[in-house]
Amino acid sequence: MTPKAEPPCSETAPAMPAAMSAEPICPRPASPTLTFAAPPAAPPATTSATRLASTLATPPASTPASTLATMSATTFPPRPRVLVVDDDRNIVTALTARVRAAGCDPVTASNGREALQRLEAQKADAIILDVRMPVMDGLTLLGELRRDARWRGVPTIVLTASVVEKERALGLGARHFMEKPYDPAALMNALHECLTVNARGADPV
Repeated sequence: MTPKAEPPCSETAPAMPAAMSAEPICPRPASPTLTFAAPPAAPPATTSATRLASTLATPPASTPASTLATMSATTFPPRPRVLVVDDDRNIVTALTARVRAAGCDPVTASNGREALQRLEAQKADAIILDVRMPVMDGLTLLGELRRDARWRGVPTIVLTASVVEKERALGLGARHFMEKPYDPAALMNALHECLTVNARGADPV
């Protein structure tokens, strides 16, 4: 004898007396088609190259570079010209990159005599100067700058590993003296101050 088939279980239980449980007759797992709130979208994946590019493109707001790049033309010349004097090509490359990122036009020289030639050809608004160089060293150049009225007011940052020359450099009119290896943020602060002084027409000596 074939057993009688049980009727399919209903999704909705018939009304129960209040005293009875209200649970479904045949509870079963929730349907996979139920809709739940979507989790927050994950941030886009970034690679080390992406992060590096973002860092280079957006300098920290606290650094002078971002300040100099947005300065009004009424405060500084449209593109301040900074003369970088050093016989180390790697240092010159690094300094010119920072100067350019700060919104200035770098001009380079590998010794004091070449720096004087650059100044004869075009005015500089500030100078970043090494001390120990061939042909003409930085201290001799400082003396030449101080004797010539055309360049006496150009503020100079002496950047050197020769810390024993600090007193002489400051005595010859350097506005700032910084040791190598240098702090990039401190150097940009010093450059910002030099350009501000020069824009006001003050004599830094």
